[in-house]
Order: sequence, then C-alpha cells, then structure tokens
Amino acid sequence: MALMWRIPRPAQKPEDVYDLCISRIEDSDLKRRLGAARGDITKGAAAYEASAATASLHLLSGDDFEVTDVSKAEMGSVYTGRMVPEGSPGRDIYDKLILAAPFRRCPMCGVGTARSLDHTMPKTKFHSLAVNPLNLVPVCFDCNKIKSNSVPAVAEEQVLHPYFDNVTEQQWLWAEVLDRAPAVLRFFVKASPSWDATTNARISEHFRQFQLGEVYSLLAGRKVASIRRELSEVFILSGEAGLRAHLVRCANSHREEYLNDWVTATYMAMAESDWFCAGGFGVR
Repeated sequence: MALMWRIPRPAQKPEDVYDLCISRIEDSDLKRRLGAARGDITKGAAAYEASAATASLHLLSGDDFEVTDVSKAEMGSVYTGRMVPEGSPGRDIYDKLILAAPFRRCPMCGVGTARSLDHTMPKTKFHSLAVNPLNLVPVCFDCNKIKSNSVPAVAEEQVLHPYFDNVTEQQWLWAEVLDRAPAVLRFFVKASPSWDATTNARISEHFRQFQLGEVYSLLAGRKVASIRRELSEVFILSGEAGLRAHLVRCANSHREEYLNDWVTATYMAMAESDWFCAGGFGVR
C-alpha cells in the first residue's frame, strides 16, 4: 500500500513544539541558551518547508541548520530526552504524529505498523529540525532502519515525502505473474506521463530504497496461497473466463480505495495472466 495516503501536514507550529519540549528544563544555563536559539528554529523551519514543498531538500546544507550556542548533543536531546520518553513534555505531540498515519500503516511501505518517527532530514546533521513536526514522519521499524541518516545528493534521490508529495492519483505500481510453480509475482514501477522525469525517478528510488519489490512479492505469494481454495472453486464453477472476471472484480474493488496498493497490483496481474487463469494458481 505504498503511499496510498498522503498524510495531512501536522498542524503544530515548529516553534510551539520546540517551546513545549524545553519547558521543563531545570538547568538555567541550558534553558537560557535553548531559549535564545528559538530564532534558529523558526529560520530552519521556514527553509525546510519551502524546500520540501518544491522537492528540493537535496539542496539543503546542514551548515544552515546549526543552532547558535547549543551543541549537537544538547539539541539532539531535546528530541530523544524531551519528546520521545513517556511523560516527557513533548510526548503528546510525538504520539499525535504517529497516530496521524491512517490505521497506523507506515506510509513509506504501506505494510508495516508505524511505531516511531523518522527524521526526513537527520537531526544529527540538521540540528534545528530535531523536533520540527514537518520533519517527523511516522514509520515502521524496517523503514526507519533502511532510511537511517541518509541525505539525498540530487533531486532524483529524494524518497517520497508523505506530507508534501501526492502520487496517489496515477498508477505507478504494477506486477506480473511469473509462470512458475508455485505462482510468483514480480512488482515493478512504470513511469507516468502525468509526472515529470524527476518525480518518476523519485518514485523508482523510493521503490528501490525501501525494497518494496521484495516485500510485496513475499506478501503476494502468501496471498495466493491463502485464496487458492477460493480460486479453485470459482474455476470449477465458471472456468477460466469466470475466474478472470472474478479477479478483475477484486482488483477494481481494491483500486477504488487504493490505486497503488500491492493487493490491487496482485489481483490485476493474476487477471492478466493466461497461465494463472488456466489453472496455474493450483500448481504447487
């Protein structure tokens, strides 16, 4: 279900989240320095939002997101110590950002459960964005690990951003059945003429970086195994044509809600495969 949902942008203002996170600091010197850095937070937030909105995050430099008179470790702890832990002043915002993912589904892969937040631009290099809500995306464990602290060097390396990119209206995720027993599906990306070359390249990079081809192929294999009896019953009652029609109906039902979904692509591929509809689904 890769990026079926474009998550609404967080409503919280970066400065307000920052103020909340540093509100209970008891060290007077640290609190003074963090408070004095509020202007850097505002400046960094504006630059980040403008770049994310124009798909130009690759042009940002960490040097422009340093926080005056505050160390990298101190800025990092505003997130790790004052936003993530239970009972910390910013924990309520942390939870709200995770719950913004519909059904807690990770928007990067569409499969895993969103259990943490990923910094689109890593806080270790872009210090003033450490607790910026627009830089915090709910993700599953696997996607968070894959993404790590990577930073795009060129426009085509930017993975899709759930808050800013909308690639849900044109189909780009496809699959085909490989004629082998048991049935195996190969997933791939097709460029859409509705988007420019950079957007198409970014979709392909997102698909590659998060290893979606492998993930979806494994899920599709399990799906075929789980519905084999159902397919067999339809085939016995209605033959090849009836089975194909059944698969098309299933694909259309899923497509109405989730166009670029591995389930939609799976049903479409099965319906388009003569080998599969002729009984290949039952070969083990």
